[in-house]
Amino acid sequence: EAQHERIRVAERDGKPEEMYLAATEEAAGAKEWTVACDLGFYSRAYGVIAQCTPASPDSCRRIVRDNFATEGECKEMVSRTEKAMKNLFHRGGTTSLAPVHRQSAERLGVKGGVLFNYLINKSRLQVMEDYGLEFLYNSGALLTRLIGDPPQDQWDMDSTHVYWNAHVDKANIPTYDYSALLYLNSLGEDFTGGGFEFIDDDANRVVEPRAGRL
Repeated sequence: EAQHERIRVAERDGKPEEMYLAATEEAAGAKEWTVACDLGFYSRAYGVIAQCTPASPDSCRRIVRDNFATEGECKEMVSRTEKAMKNLFHRGGTTSLAPVHRQSAERLGVKGGVLFNYLINKSRLQVMEDYGLEFLYNSGALLTRLIGDPPQDQWDMDSTHVYWNAHVDKANIPTYDYSALLYLNSLGEDFTGGGFEFIDDDANRVVEPRAGRL
C-alpha cells in the first residue's frame, strides 16, 4: 500500500525529464546527488530500523561510477549469462538468474561463478565505502536480461509481465536498504531504449546504461 501511494504521487504525465548521465558521457570519478528522503514512507512501510532507515530528510544519496567493471569483465559476464539463460524460464521480456543458489551458479560454470562473486563483492565493498558502513549483508543478487520484444515460447511463464513498471525496492524486499545496479552493456551500442529513471515528485531523472557503470 505504501508503494502504491508513493508511485501514485510521483508517476504522472507532463513532468520534466532531467539527464543525470548519458550513455555517451563518461563520469570522471564518482558523480553524486543528494536527494530528499521520504521518511514517512519508511515509517508506513516497515517502521524505523536503527542503522538502516535514513535518519534525516537529506541523508539519501545517489552515486554513479563508470569503469567500475572492465570491458573484458563485462563481455565475459554477458557471454556467460547468455549461455546460462538458454532454455531458462522467463516472464515476458525479463529473464533472471540468481547465482547465489548452487543450481543457478552451476549454469555460469566455474569461471562465470568466480567472476559473478567478484563483481558482487566489489560492488558490496564500494557501497560500504560510499555510505560509511561497517557491515552490509547481501540480500540477494540477480543477473537480469531485458528484451523489448521477447519470444513467445514454452519457457514464458507470464507473457503479460511488464518489466518497466515503477517500483520501490525497499517496499518489495524489506532488507533492501541499499540497492546497486551494474550495467554490463551500453545503450546505443548493444541495444536501444532501456533508460533507467528515478521517478521523483518534481521530475524524472535518467541514468542511461553504459557497460561497467555502477
